[in-house]
Amino acid sequence: MPPTVINVGTAPDVRDVVHRAVQALAEGQIVAFPTETVYGIAANARHEAAVERLVEIKQRKDNHALSLAVKSADDAFDYIPDASSMGKRLARRCWPGPVTLVMPDDHPDSLIQQLPASVRKRVAPNGTLGLRVPGHQLILEVLRLMPGPLALTSANRSGMED
Repeated sequence: MPPTVINVGTAPDVRDVVHRAVQALAEGQIVAFPTETVYGIAANARHEAAVERLVEIKQRKDNHALSLAVKSADDAFDYIPDASSMGKRLARRCWPGPVTLVMPDDHPDSLIQQLPASVRKRVAPNGTLGLRVPGHQLILEVLRLMPGPLALTSANRSGMED
């Protein structure tokens, strides 16, 4: 299936763009989003095949982690329940925004445990988890409608490099 391109700048209603992106992610498709710094390529982190497709598209090595994009700092703390006070302060001051916090992934109550094992391996292959609350309104609206996080990586102009 060829990719569908939706020009957000010329879309008559941005809400339609958001709903189409949410539907595509729910169906296991890959979606590219503008963020405040780069374009992000995302997959539904609850969809194993979509995350594997994202890894394939980016030609990621097994130990090169994907980040998780979540809708708020409070949601992030569900993935890192024992975040340090410095981590919490950075999250509250910098999110939403262009900051990925990398924290230990070793808490037994972390919501990462609810993700498929193959996805956990892709987002936390080295015992740490990168979390981000993007500062672009479009992706934030999509995250608000999603039941879980997005596996996220960045793309340069060719779409192949971080």
